Amino acid sequence: PGQFNKPWGVAFDSRNQRIIVSDNWNHRMQLFDKSMEHFFSFGSFGDTPGQFNSPSGVCLQPATNNIIFSDTGNHRIQVFSNPDGDDDCKEFQSLYIVGGPQSSQDPGKFYRPMGVTCNNRGHIIAAEYNNHRVQILDEKGRFIRLMGTTGQRGSANHQFHFPYDVCVDRNNHNQILVADNCNKRISVYSGDGSQFIREIPLGDYPTCLTID
Repeated sequence: PGQFNKPWGVAFDSRNQRIIVSDNWNHRMQLFDKSMEHFFSFGSFGDTPGQFNSPSGVCLQPATNNIIFSDTGNHRIQVFSNPDGDDDCKEFQSLYIVGGPQSSQDPGKFYRPMGVTCNNRGHIIAAEYNNHRVQILDEKGRFIRLMGTTGQRGSANHQFHFPYDVCVDRNNHNQILVADNCNKRISVYSGDGSQFIREIPLGDYPTCLTID
């Protein structure tokens, strides 16, 4: 507890003043207080609800404060309840799962989802590394829209080449920013994902992304 093997995603739970880290190769989630004192760990290797296979992205859902994880190796998104308070005996319950356990190119299913975020409405936005696309789901995990060309890497405005991460600029019309790794750029889209706005070229391969 409190140690890591390839930590990947980090989120801050402002309601409970906790830091949440996806401990990728330990197939678990770890929670800490603001001084980085270990608070709680949950998860183990597997594909049943509450288990993980190399989890990557993590975010908090507005309003519900649910914790959303990219369960990358299980090709799915898991959504957990997030109990308030400091009682480390409380359970973090798996509320629902989208996709998995097998990879798929179908809308609403996944092939190695990596980064995940939410907009102000609680919509879930996930970057799919191996499908070269980004998916937008509603607050209950129901499919809304695809961004990118499924299974086809590319460098056009509406294409991706191994998108690693995604974040939302909640102070700028919920614009969606994608770390488009092998295109060496950040791609910026409208809040609903329908319009490409601009790209930010980079000198190297972006893997993680956030906005201060």
